[in-house]
Amino acid sequence: MFSSNSLTSLPSSMTLSSLTGGSNMFDGNSLTSLPSSMTLASLTDGSYMFNGNSLTSLPSSMTFASLTNGSFMFRDNSLTSLPSVMTLASLTNGSFMFRNNILTTLPSVMTLASLTSGSLMFSRNSLTALPSVMTLASLTSGNEMFYLNSLTDLPSGMKLQSLTNGNEMFFGNTINTTRYSQLL
Repeated sequence: MFSSNSLTSLPSSMTLSSLTGGSNMFDGNSLTSLPSSMTLASLTDGSYMFNGNSLTSLPSSMTFASLTNGSFMFRDNSLTSLPSVMTLASLTNGSFMFRNNILTTLPSVMTLASLTSGSLMFSRNSLTALPSVMTLASLTSGNEMFYLNSLTDLPSGMKLQSLTNGNEMFFGNTINTTRYSQLL
């Protein structure tokens, strides 16, 4: 809809509260922020929605409670953190979702309980730890999911029991060997 239009901002009153499909909507623009009232509460498909912008943060009430497909949604932005209430509870496809940002932490409530595809989801960020509640119990594809971050440990409840593709999932991290060996 507004893909590759050199947009630098959106109207402050824009909420898109009923939007369910936002695929490629603002892809390839130069947005640095989103309206504070934009929660996208009904969004189910956000693939490529804000890909290749310059976002540094997201509205504090953005949870994406209904989002199932977030592939490439915020890839190649400059996000340093995510809203503390963001759980992504319904997300099944998070491939490339936050790749190539500068995230150092994730919300403590983020479980990603329904996630099955997380390939390259958080690759090339600066994460130092994962939320203690994150189990990734449904994850089947975690190819390069945390590639080139700064993780030193994993949540104690993380077993990765459904994982079938974990190629270079933790490449470039220094996970403590005791915890890492528990996954093998």
